[in-house]
Amino acid sequence: MQPHRHVQFVLDHNTYQSPPSSFSSSSGSPPRSLTSSSSSTTSSSLTTSSSSSSSSISSDATSSTISSDKNYLNNRSPQPNVFHLTTPSPIIIQLAGPEPLLPTSPVNILSVVHPLLSTLSGPTLFYDLRLPPSLASSFPLGALPRAFREPATTPASAAISIVSPHFPWVIPVHPANGAYVVVHDVLRAIYDGLQQCASRTEYRAWLPTSRLRRRATRAYEARCQEKLDIQTAIPERQQGLKRVDFLPAFRLWGIEPVMEEPFNLWWLRVY
Repeated sequence: MQPHRHVQFVLDHNTYQSPPSSFSSSSGSPPRSLTSSSSSTTSSSLTTSSSSSSSSISSDATSSTISSDKNYLNNRSPQPNVFHLTTPSPIIIQLAGPEPLLPTSPVNILSVVHPLLSTLSGPTLFYDLRLPPSLASSFPLGALPRAFREPATTPASAAISIVSPHFPWVIPVHPANGAYVVVHDVLRAIYDGLQQCASRTEYRAWLPTSRLRRRATRAYEARCQEKLDIQTAIPERQQGLKRVDFLPAFRLWGIEPVMEEPFNLWWLRVY
């Protein structure tokens, strides 16, 4: 709690006039002129008339005292009365600002995918998802170095996500240049996501039938046999089943938007 503040104000003489007793009480003794006047008046009265009664002396002394009080008040300059009052410090109330308004429904922004990743026409990008993106090719030949650096969507996206009906994971795609996702970012994210080893829980949940498990096993065997040397084939076999083995095919057809999800969510299509 904040300390109290002292506020000082002055009352003018015309607004408030203290009685003579206030002057006497403030100083601790009666005014000097009032005392001397009373003393001289009493002495004079006793010297002049010794046969006067006590009531006459008292009346004269009272009259002289009143006259002296009037002269004292008329000659004395008015002094302002200063009062010191203690008032509580002001209370400061800080009100929270208004909460930002959040959209009640997402804004649906239609994005168009790059032609190399589009599923609307025949595949123009030839890419095996089991291999690094550097081994991809395209038609016409020689278009990839430039196309890899072009935006993956129009308008350009700061990030996208890729899903598939054949596995439960979401593959996030983030821009390597820090600005927007390009074609190469999409291929690299898909490759890295599918190269992760599958867990036993994923194996049982997404390969519930013996047919699906046999298909994944054949994909695993074929992937290990395609290694050209023993130094890469043995580590590949030791790693076991990977997420890419869950797919029914391994050639990239392209990606297409999930229509009911406006948050840059895309289907992965293979053939």
